[in-house]
Amino acid sequence: MHGQEEGASSKSSASQNASVNYARYNLITLSLVAAIARAGSISGGAKAANLAMAAASKRLGDFEAQIDVPIFYRRPHGVELTEAGRAVLNDILNVLEDVERLARNVSEFASGGRGHVRIWANPAVISEALPEDVSRFVQAYPNIAVELEERSSSEIVKAVAENRADIGIFADTMKTNNLETYMFSTEQLVFCTPINHPIADRDKITLSEALEYPFVGLLARTPLAARLEYESARLGRSPQIRIQVRGVEAMCRMISAGLGIGVLPKPAVHRYLSTMKLNTVDIDESWSIRELYIGIRSMDTLPHAAKMLFDHLMNA
Repeated sequence: MHGQEEGASSKSSASQNASVNYARYNLITLSLVAAIARAGSISGGAKAANLAMAAASKRLGDFEAQIDVPIFYRRPHGVELTEAGRAVLNDILNVLEDVERLARNVSEFASGGRGHVRIWANPAVISEALPEDVSRFVQAYPNIAVELEERSSSEIVKAVAENRADIGIFADTMKTNNLETYMFSTEQLVFCTPINHPIADRDKITLSEALEYPFVGLLARTPLAARLEYESARLGRSPQIRIQVRGVEAMCRMISAGLGIGVLPKPAVHRYLSTMKLNTVDIDESWSIRELYIGIRSMDTLPHAAKMLFDHLMNA
């Protein structure tokens, strides 16, 4: 009886597998859909996937027709995921993650067991102990290569969620898109000023006092820009943003040129103190200490080499 049940179950499974048309789920098409979702447009996704616009549009249309589900709303200035599209995209990302893990495992075997880990971190973390921690890890495990990239917290969260990074370290103000997050460290935010600024000789200053002066800011939607706007709004005020830039170095250059003051992590500013005319003043507010987190998609699917680096960083 048991053998008959087992045989019936095997036949049922085979029948289900036979009904799946795997040609619908071409990996190039799946990666294209993910690229379009990231870019917010078919043209942007086509460029990222190295496909001609016409070819990308046809692939997407054919795929939607095959699965009989519209993935994107077509808008005048781009595309937007449908509700079904969001669910499909999540499954696509899982498939691509599995394929990526397969490719990396095969590559590791081909290179004699050499592992590879992708970690993205914000500038403040890279300015502190992270390079030394990673260096000790690589020395202890010479068969594991670590790819370390410096990015903004918002870019990091998105990259980990989309499996373009294995591990991310980012500020606490970010929406984590269902990542698994773990407390990593804290950092101190300071006012960065030109050396001849009226507040440059102060040991510390409140935000209310600092708001009397023009600011150099990071682009909107970055954690630091959001923090400055939020804390200013609590005072019923808004910072006078004279110029917005992308990245800590550009911000320090604008401050050094006298365009205003800015809010930055203290270790990140210290990287440029010796080469630019800058000074730091402590922020006399509790929010000047912010938490940093390590984020991963899932501990269950984290590659072995990445799990080893994760454990190393959490115990450093």
